[in-house]
Amino acid sequence: MFSVFLLGFSWNLVSATNKPLFPKVYQYGIQNENFKLMRFGLGFSFGFFNPQEVNQYIENYLDSQGMLVSSGFSNIIMCFSARADIKIKPHKLFDINVFGEFTAAPKFITLDNGESLTYNFGKRSVGALANFNIPLGSGRHYFFLGAGPVYHAMKFEDFAANTFGPRFDFGIDLNFNKIELRPTFFFDIAKANDNEFTMNYTSGNVGISLLF
Repeated sequence: MFSVFLLGFSWNLVSATNKPLFPKVYQYGIQNENFKLMRFGLGFSFGFFNPQEVNQYIENYLDSQGMLVSSGFSNIIMCFSARADIKIKPHKLFDINVFGEFTAAPKFITLDNGESLTYNFGKRSVGALANFNIPLGSGRHYFFLGAGPVYHAMKFEDFAANTFGPRFDFGIDLNFNKIELRPTFFFDIAKANDNEFTMNYTSGNVGISLLF
C-alpha cells in the first residue's frame, strides 16, 4: 500500500501543473543521456538482527551436548547479502527497483575441546520497491525513499518456510552517466514459521549497488 501511495503521489504531483516542479531536474530528464530508462546492477549489503529461536536452538544443542564455547558467543547477529538489481526509471520523480537477493547469516563456533561447529541461517528474496526521488543540487544526483513487498524463502538446519514482508529503504543515487552508485539503508520485516519454530529475519541493513 505504501508503494502504491508513493507512485500515485509522485504522478499527481507532476500532473497537477504544466510547469516543472523541479526545473533543474528537467535538464537531466530520461530524454537526456545522464538518465537511462533501465539499468542493471549488482550489490551487496550487511545487516544486524536477532533471530531469537534460531539462537535458542543453537544454545540448547550446546547445553544438551555439554559443550562450552571457548571464546565469543554462539548467537547469530549479522547477515550478509549479494543482490542483482533492475532499476526502471519511467519518470524523473520516481523509480522502481526490482531485485533478487541471497542472504547468509553464518556462525562459526569454537569449543573448549578444540572442535568447531558451523551454522548458517539462509534466505533468498525477490521483491520490487517504488521510490520517490528528491533532486540534489543540479539534479544529476538524488535522494530516494520508498517501500515495497518482498518474498522471502528461509532455511535453517531442517527448518524451512516462506513469507511475504515489507521493505523500507532510503539512500542516495549518484549518477556518473555510464554508471550509478546507490548507497542504501533498508529495513526488512520478515518472519516465518515451520512447525511452530519461528525464523525471524527482521533486520536493519546498509548496502551499495553499482548500476550500468
